[in-house]
Amino acid sequence: MFMQKMLLTISLLFVGCLIYSGDMLKINGEFSKAEKGVPAQWIINKNLPGDIKVVQEDSANVVKLTSTTKRIHIYSKVRVSAIAGEKVKVSAKIKGNGKAMLGIYLYAKNGAWIGTNLYHKIAVEPEWKEEQFVFELINFKDKKLGSVRIVFGVEKNSSISITKLQAEKLAMSAGITVKKKITKPVKKYTPPAVTVSSANVPLNFTLPKTFYGVPGVESAIYLDNIIVTQTPDKYKLAVKPAIGKITSNRWMIIPDKGQLGKHQLDIKITEKGQSKAIAQGTISLNIAPANAGEGKKLKLLVIGDSLTAATHYVREVARLLSKPGNPEWSMLGTQKKGRGVAHEGYGGWTWKAFSSKFVKNSVHYTKKGSSPFIFAGPNGKPKLDVERYFKEKCNGIKPDVITLLLGINDCFGLARKLKDPAAVNAGIDRVFTNAEILLNALREAAPQAIIGVCLTTPPNIREKAFFANYKGRYSRWGWKQVQHILVERQLKYFGNRQQDNIYIIPTELNIDSVDGYPDNNGVHPNKIGYNQIGSTIYCWLKWQLYTNKALK
Repeated sequence: MFMQKMLLTISLLFVGCLIYSGDMLKINGEFSKAEKGVPAQWIINKNLPGDIKVVQEDSANVVKLTSTTKRIHIYSKVRVSAIAGEKVKVSAKIKGNGKAMLGIYLYAKNGAWIGTNLYHKIAVEPEWKEEQFVFELINFKDKKLGSVRIVFGVEKNSSISITKLQAEKLAMSAGITVKKKITKPVKKYTPPAVTVSSANVPLNFTLPKTFYGVPGVESAIYLDNIIVTQTPDKYKLAVKPAIGKITSNRWMIIPDKGQLGKHQLDIKITEKGQSKAIAQGTISLNIAPANAGEGKKLKLLVIGDSLTAATHYVREVARLLSKPGNPEWSMLGTQKKGRGVAHEGYGGWTWKAFSSKFVKNSVHYTKKGSSPFIFAGPNGKPKLDVERYFKEKCNGIKPDVITLLLGINDCFGLARKLKDPAAVNAGIDRVFTNAEILLNALREAAPQAIIGVCLTTPPNIREKAFFANYKGRYSRWGWKQVQHILVERQLKYFGNRQQDNIYIIPTELNIDSVDGYPDNNGVHPNKIGYNQIGSTIYCWLKWQLYTNKALK
């Protein structure tokens, strides 16, 4: 398609004025005028204010932004009419110290913010450097795009200067967004068979070999998370020896310091009113001291999908690690969430996305951008390069521990294939093939790091929550069966991989499918559920700090 260009430079239009295509537009990107120290025709975001002033540097008018405690955003008064699918190129000259951002605020036709923005973060250098990015405009959820504003700003602990800011609206065209498939030899493995309940067994029963505890932190096994049945209320859970406490739907314990070490627990499932076991197994509860890792330094890299992008469980891990008796912790990742919390969490992503997703001129938008581990090589072709990720995006720092919570998006569609076990099995085989590509790259770049693979979390127990999200396209019962099969396969595939520094984190055990989920979401927990995920990861971390020689 023929590319048409429309220069957007800043004009003296009032807030809320819509600018339509076909005219030469101005946004005062040269910052030739100022009003009370603020560049004319720009607005300071009242939710992200800070030290902003127009100064003369190198014979140019420059906006200088300085922040010590939080982000600063400043955006154009003029709004430009736009629709999803159009592309906008934003460029500027920038120098300073810290991190800056260039991007676009998105609005509906009625002028209301649609709930998300597009932006790109920049590691700013001391000398002037021109930065340029192309953003593909989007709708968000059920809200259609109507107009945009240009925005720039800084992250906390940054001081930057910016000038010659321009935005250029490009008509929709093919060829800007490029996706390439990454292939890399992966470890050969024989896919384990899908476990299918026999006609005489009313439920499937799956139990990890190990779960973890720390004095003062609750750990639990929820009945519905270890069986597959549409009638969990018909069954009860028994645990021996008689430590901890059993309620109607779970066994729980808050260990004390006298219970350190390994405890083998015998788990038995019976029908209510009956004593004969219809499923049983053993699990080791490994309890680490509350001061495991004290005095050490611990660097974490947390990777995942929307459960990680929500940041709640990551913050819970950080909160628990901040208690007395813990190592001095830090988190790596481009998704900076304040107070040291960071991660690589992206809504809707899969194992494959992290090892292959590439978008030319990538924007900083969690569902549209490139994988943080993918870079364009000298020939322009995308390459999975975790070593470069650590060098360029983590200041050369490598993690001691990497955790990955993925699987929902990889396997959600398999619920439609449950009548064909071979198809379900093949789908999960593909997941492990894609997982091995990323795991190999992580291990190659950070060979000393231990890797924790989180077991895929169970769904909300309410069928109505799935209907609220998927309007009948997917059911709770369908996904529950797939999730359980996936966990069975994860236990077989990732179990006994200690020689590769790969371990299982039993995140599917300690999450309440009733009180840990809202009424209207099938797979995303509420604060209770997210905190339970966080505490499970924390207890696993403490055991690794206590016993794993790699962290000594």
